[in-house]
Amino acid sequence: ADEPPPLPPEQSMLVVDDNATSRIILERQLRQMGVAEVVAVDSASAALRELRGRTTAARRFNGALLDWHMPEVDGIALALAIRTDPAIADTPLLLLSSSVQPPDSVMVEAIKFQLIVPKPVSMEQLHRSLRELHSNWSSTPEKPQRLEVPRTRLHLLVAEDNEVNQLVVRLILEKLGHTCKIVSDGAAALIALAGGSFDAILMDCQMPGVDGYTATRCIRAGEVKGADARIPIIALTAYAMPGDRLKCISAGMDDYLSKPVQTAALTEALQRCCGAGSEPLTPRLPTESDRPELAVLDLNQLDVLRKLPGKKSAALLDELVEIFLHDTPVALAELGTFSAQHQPERLVLLAHRLAGSCANFGGRAMRQAAQDLEKAAATGRWAQVPSRRTELEHEWARLRRALEQLSSPSR
Repeated sequence: ADEPPPLPPEQSMLVVDDNATSRIILERQLRQMGVAEVVAVDSASAALRELRGRTTAARRFNGALLDWHMPEVDGIALALAIRTDPAIADTPLLLLSSSVQPPDSVMVEAIKFQLIVPKPVSMEQLHRSLRELHSNWSSTPEKPQRLEVPRTRLHLLVAEDNEVNQLVVRLILEKLGHTCKIVSDGAAALIALAGGSFDAILMDCQMPGVDGYTATRCIRAGEVKGADARIPIIALTAYAMPGDRLKCISAGMDDYLSKPVQTAALTEALQRCCGAGSEPLTPRLPTESDRPELAVLDLNQLDVLRKLPGKKSAALLDELVEIFLHDTPVALAELGTFSAQHQPERLVLLAHRLAGSCANFGGRAMRQAAQDLEKAAATGRWAQVPSRRTELEHEWARLRRALEQLSSPSR
């Protein structure tokens, strides 16, 4: 494959993330792609000190990557503080999120993030995001490299109950030259479909009342009078787990996008499902080779870490595995303490941080278990916490064995 075009020279980026492993990975990725200076800090207060200490044009940061979930002051509050400080208000901001819950819509509109990117961030995704973030770096900027949009203007039905996701999808569709009607649940989607003409549906899977799966089955069964039972339906789901893809395809959906929705991914999905002159997409059930959840580790993510240089060794992967194997038992013990003492806020924060650490290695199953524990504690379902912790411990044992084999000299 061709090497991506280099980033403009002499750039300076600020990384704000309380997870030490994530900071290391992001710093190495940025340096490897040619960012001249990377300053990585672990808190909002440290980030504001760095930004306010560089207000002259020659020293200012060209952008800041903010982790959403941080203790005390999170990435949303930090971004709001930046936007309300005239000296640093125009700093380009990119929000990194590993959460299934999107930020508040009022905050998103006020803050004006340039991009929202899911974690863990691949090298290609980060490179593409930075080029889009700073498309005006050079005095004679080249045209941004964008995917070709579908050759016809589309009118889409969007079924999504979250206001932030509604805003994001609407902005992306308008940017691509399409129009849309937005409804908040599956029942409203069926009513809108019966009374209107649409080229495709973007269907959130988890909605109150009639969810996306049920609505899709109704459409495919021909229960919506006057509607095309084979209208393309693209699933929107908070998780990117292969099991969710299988559930979407089984319900009759044609394609699958994880949230927060990205412009490139949505463009590709619309091309596949609605491209001019293309045949309707035939759903295909995943085979064993499509089921990465059967493997404990994501080999692609590991390959990313292998290509990044470490401080003490040739590959960053070896150093991060050592840190993870050392720190995780301590975190699990703390989770037990927070559970026994009924401290939901501390448990939620630590479970979220642990999920992020698992994501760095592509440890999908353990990350899912940590997210399940986080959700149980965050939503007051305390009776589920012990079983969620047991599942997390089980997945930790599997992931630990895989990482220890990875680190053994015989590999």
